[in-house]
Formats: sequence, structure tokens, C-alpha cells
Amino acid sequence: MNHNIFRPMPRAEITTKGLKRDLTKRKYKPWSSIAEYIWNGFDAGASVVNVRANYNELGGVRSISISDNGNGISNPKKFEPVFESEKKQDYESPRVSSIPHGKNGLGRFTFFTFAAEASWHTVYQKDDGHNYKYEVSINSDSLLEWNFKKDPVKTNEAVGTTVNFTLINSSFTDIEDLEILDCLKQEFAWFLELNKANNYKLNINDSPLKYSELIIDSEKLQSKMIGEHEFEFGFILWSCKLNEEYSRYYLVNAHSIEKFSKTTNLNNKGDEFFHSVYIKSSLFDEMVDLTIYGTNIGEANIFHHTKEGKAFNEMLKFLENYLHDKRRPFIKKLRVES
Repeated sequence: MNHNIFRPMPRAEITTKGLKRDLTKRKYKPWSSIAEYIWNGFDAGASVVNVRANYNELGGVRSISISDNGNGISNPKKFEPVFESEKKQDYESPRVSSIPHGKNGLGRFTFFTFAAEASWHTVYQKDDGHNYKYEVSINSDSLLEWNFKKDPVKTNEAVGTTVNFTLINSSFTDIEDLEILDCLKQEFAWFLELNKANNYKLNINDSPLKYSELIIDSEKLQSKMIGEHEFEFGFILWSCKLNEEYSRYYLVNAHSIEKFSKTTNLNNKGDEFFHSVYIKSSLFDEMVDLTIYGTNIGEANIFHHTKEGKAFNEMLKFLENYLHDKRRPFIKKLRVES
């Protein structure tokens, strides 16, 4: 049996201490570390992610598991610590979709903020149509020493990944701690709402994460015909900023699959008008790169005068007017209350 595929590459330039220092500078906390593993599941194509805690006799957290029904981790080299990631966003370019969400390729190391050990059990499908599984474990004292238990073996298990965290830090309270739950709601509310039609779920101890208290106003607009295309619109006004997520438009096709995302023109106003707008249309079914239609009203591009391009820009203009109309009473009320 050949174990060479699991042999770690030389990493003399990186140390566990340096890795922890870098992640600490990025201000990771237990909740944001847990969020990284949840995002890893959604990034891998999962529609359901389960976070569970195992408790001891005194009610303390003995272990935590995060499992998903995604595609598994087919390439063991993804566990190597790198400061560049396939998922890393190019922040000089506009973000045009919500997945992948990973930022720096180091999320899998952040467990040290709440646990001493982590182990991955992953199942993936190869080109031969069979499912294979393998396991990997790591200790927080030596983040660069990955323990690959054996080469992948065939299995009848369904694809997906489960990460188990043990030796939980004594300072960690519970995954159902109100502060942790509030942070997870602010992290995932917009994403779960975006994918609600496709039954995406984030479960905490087998109960769906509920975020309805973050919604202070919502509206489903009457469908609108623009040219030959029908559009459905949904608006949500949030009670707070959703962590690092700006107010955005999310465009989905007829099957509720996201095809494009862009910020609205009401960000950075300093008035707490935090919102999300969801747009559904068959116009987006065949669009591979929506940027060709212009991501801003009146933006010059070679498709600007096509029927699709005109419908796209007219849709944006309609929504910008709608948002300004929604914002006026909000600002008026804000001024009265202040």
C-alpha cells in the first residue's frame, strides 16, 4: 500500500506558533472558527450541515462534531497548510457569487481556539463511480503534523465529511450559548434565506438555526414582466449588519440556483438600512457570466443593447428605485426615534 500521497511536504518556513499567530491576528474566536467549518461544508456542495455537542455528566461539552452532506474531500493535499487557497477571493474584483465563501485556506486550523484535537472522516466519489473514505487527525500543539490513518478505501457510506473536535477548552461554554448562536445567525441568515427554496439547513443539536428575530421587515413583491422576462422579487430588512456581508442583490435562476450577486447602491450610508434583495428569473438560466450585461445601471458593454441586457438593466433600475422608496420611511422613523 502506497502512503506517499499523504507524506507532508517540507514546511520549514512555517511553524505551529507562526500559524497560530497569523490566525490570531485575523481575530478568530470560537464562534468564527466553528463558522469556518460550517462554510467548508457549504463550499463542498452540502445542503445540510449539522453541528452537535456531546456533553459529560456535569453538562460540560465533551466533544463537538460538524457533519455535512457535501462532496467530501477527494484530495488529501487540501489539508496542507497554505496561505493561498482555491477558495480565496480576489478582493480587487467584485464578488459575483456566495459560494465558495472561504477566505484564506487556513480555516481548517482554527479549531485551536476551542479544542485541542480535530479529526476528519470524509467520503468522496471517484471517477470510477465508487465511494472512498479516509480519516485525518491533528493536534493543536503541532498543527503541521497531520496523521493520515490509511489510504482511501471503498465504502458504501454516503459522501460527506464529519469533523470531530475533542479535548474542548475549559473556557468554551456551549454551542447553544446565546452569544455563539447570535453570531452564527448573523453569519448565515442571508445565506440560508438565499437557499431556502432548495432546503438548505444549518442544524444546531438537531434543531434548525432560527434567525427570524433578525428580520424586521420582509416583502415578496408581485412578479413583474420586463420585456419578455418575468422577475420575482423578495426583500428583507435586517435588524443588524450580518457580520461581513454587505447589503446585496442575489440573482437566482428558475431552479433557485444562485447565478450572480452584487452590492446594492445603499451600502456605507451609515443609517443601518441593512438589507438583502433576492431576484428570481428564467432570464438567468443560461447566463454563465452576468457581468457581460453590466453590473451597474448604464454601464457600457457590448451586450448593453441586447434584449437581455436591456431587461437586466431595467430590472436594476426598478430595484434601485424600490430600495430608495423603502429607505425613506426607515430614515424618517430613525430620525424621530433619535
